Amino acid sequence: MQRYVRQMKNPRLSWMWAVAALAAAAGAACRDDALDPSGEAVATVEVAPPSATVVVGATVPLTATALDAAGKVVTGRRVLWVSADPNFATVSENGVVTGKYVGTVPIAASIEGKTATAEVVVLPVPVASVRITPSSRDIVVGGSVRLTAEALDPQGAVIAGRPVTWTTSRPNVATVSGDGLVTGVSPGGVAITATIEGKSGVAAVTVAPAPVASVSVSPSSATLVVGETTGFEAQPRNASGQPLSGRAVSWTSNRPQVASVNATGIVFAVAPGTATISASSEGKSGSATVTVLAPSVHRVEVTPADATVDEGESFRLTATVFDSRGNVVLGQQVQWTSSDTRIATVDETGRVRGLRQGTVTITATAGDKSGSARVRVRDD
Repeated sequence: MQRYVRQMKNPRLSWMWAVAALAAAAGAACRDDALDPSGEAVATVEVAPPSATVVVGATVPLTATALDAAGKVVTGRRVLWVSADPNFATVSENGVVTGKYVGTVPIAASIEGKTATAEVVVLPVPVASVRITPSSRDIVVGGSVRLTAEALDPQGAVIAGRPVTWTTSRPNVATVSGDGLVTGVSPGGVAITATIEGKSGVAAVTVAPAPVASVSVSPSSATLVVGETTGFEAQPRNASGQPLSGRAVSWTSNRPQVASVNATGIVFAVAPGTATISASSEGKSGSATVTVLAPSVHRVEVTPADATVDEGESFRLTATVFDSRGNVVLGQQVQWTSSDTRIATVDETGRVRGLRQGTVTITATAGDKSGSARVRVRDD
């Protein structure tokens, strides 16, 4: 309570002034009051209660009793009341004290030059309830909102200048600073409490996951040979660029005939060309570029490697193209040739036709690599 107390600038001087004022007023009263000449003279004055408390804005009554030298009550005498500092409390002519400001002030009563005092302590208006504004709020992880707390008196009026203590029910969900700034930590609900002089108000805060502001894809580009695969990673980020975990990501390719992508970001090179691989999360997207190259030919294998055909008959040879890893290269263009077209010919599909008896070599060429088969043409 002491933090609210304002001391008078010079209590002794103020009190001396009050007593002097009472004395002067009492002298004037003696001339003006119609007193019973046979009445006893006032010897002492008693003020009841000798000490009292009053809340700012409220009142408390004091009474003054005049006593003669024998200690008997003397009635019918005029009482003059004065406050040592009206800034703290005022007193009416019938002894009703009104609290004005928190502190302690003497109240004096004077009857026919005799004076007594009571000490009145002015207390602050008690806090009846606490109001938090806003009473509820939704924020996102990393976001913040400032709450304000107001102390209210029993009539619902705002009481200014009261210190506030802020607490959070779940600091792992949201923290709160000494001035009411709430910051989201993780998704969930939390109660934020403001306490003022033993009274509390509560605000409900819901923390939602931070929205995805962007998606970064790594690597940003890749070059593959037809038939190869590689993995891409997508990282959703918030508005501050911080990574967000646990967010669903979908993958797409703008040219799946060149490069396809599965649900986990694995890209498969299908055919030579360029494709854009995109990762999307909560309406935001990022992308990477994939360039697919034709595979390099390592060898060409012709089957069967040795064959016989009758004059006037035909059959088909098959050419299989392999890359350096031993993988079959699909869609590779092959050129066919015969070592002696008088004995046998071969078309662009590898079909050989025997023309006359003899032996020829049929060659399949892909890129700079070739494979061959020996074909004997016999007389049917």
